[in-house]
Amino acid sequence: MLIMIPGFISGSFLIYSMSYIQLFPDYICTSPATHDEYHCMPVDFCSTDIPHRINWANETSIHNWVEQLDLACKPKTQIGLIGSMQFAGWGISAAFLPRTADLYGRRRVYILSMTGLSIFLLCIMLSPNLIFTLVMMFLFGTMSVGRAAIGFLFMQEFIPVSNQAMTGTIVLCFDTFTGVLSTVYFYYISSDCRWIQLFGILCGVVSILGAFFILPESPKYLHCQKRWTELRKVLSYMGKLNGKREPFTGTFDREGQTRRFNYINDASRGAVSTIGNVDPDLLKTPKLVV
Repeated sequence: MLIMIPGFISGSFLIYSMSYIQLFPDYICTSPATHDEYHCMPVDFCSTDIPHRINWANETSIHNWVEQLDLACKPKTQIGLIGSMQFAGWGISAAFLPRTADLYGRRRVYILSMTGLSIFLLCIMLSPNLIFTLVMMFLFGTMSVGRAAIGFLFMQEFIPVSNQAMTGTIVLCFDTFTGVLSTVYFYYISSDCRWIQLFGILCGVVSILGAFFILPESPKYLHCQKRWTELRKVLSYMGKLNGKREPFTGTFDREGQTRRFNYINDASRGAVSTIGNVDPDLLKTPKLVV
């Protein structure tokens, strides 16, 4: 769980900070006629020659996307697309990424998703214009399914059923707490949004390294896929981490059923050399073939 929590909250530092990252600063305009300064809004100076500047003394003026992407005079529809592109990517990815995790394994899809998500977060942090940010937000959304949905499932499949409700609650509390941390960060620590985005990226990198070097494939997934040898290795590895020296050498109920089914199917195909003295015609009867 300690490996998965940093990955789960890595994207939340961007999502829950969005209200700060897109917060418009306090502007001061200068009257061309009298040269007097006054507080103004973007509507007062956009498409005009009125001199203006950001009032950095105001607590609502922070270094964010309004400055980085020059959003002051952009249409509101384009600004609204920033958040919408993330959800669009999420919706499209939700149609195929979970199935990919069923086919190729939780661990592999999670690591690839988190790697892509960290790269896209870095691109968003360094983005020079709005169009590039919109594209990266869409791609960030597609990888968020691997971070939140597949990552959460991957973690829960290591946890006993009796403890899953508790661990799920803990993870979601950490995720929600990132919104509180964002408020504390902008109010007390820094007015630059890039550092909190960088912290989210570092959380993702920690989870990637932990999943790659420490976490094995989900034992529940291996059991469902009937990959018994790999499952025994994973359980032995988990037992070693928990202080058990002896490797797991047991046999699973479904493993015995699978062997019996394969045994019967081999016999029904005429593989008589594998069934000893058993009459092949007996195994071909409808009552025995499954």
